[in-house]
Amino acid sequence: MRMYRLRKLEHEMPKNDVAMVTLRTGEEVPMVTLETFMRPLLGIYQNPNCPMAFYELVKACQDDNHVVFGSATRKLLTDLSFFESVDESGRASIHGDVRRVVLASSADNALEMVSPLPAAPTS
Repeated sequence: MRMYRLRKLEHEMPKNDVAMVTLRTGEEVPMVTLETFMRPLLGIYQNPNCPMAFYELVKACQDDNHVVFGSATRKLLTDLSFFESVDESGRASIHGDVRRVVLASSADNALEMVSPLPAAPTS
């Protein structure tokens, strides 16, 4: 039933329109960007083999001049497409929508992951 509704919505939506979602920060990103990056983001947050990856990703999103620590961390985040590229000094280039998703998914201290979507209204 749910798949039918999604297919029906796809047919109702003009082909050039992109479904957008509002993040808890108030910014909008394409739904596909949120869906694409949430699973790998949760994966790096929970990864015991690279504990600094989440922190370094958030810091790189907060500050364009942040030098990402560790070649393994830089490689992991590049392989997962969080970074478009990393220069020789360790500074990362990050797409704006990816940056918005990461920042909406992190607490201010960059150590905790939170839901990127606003809390549901209480009645």
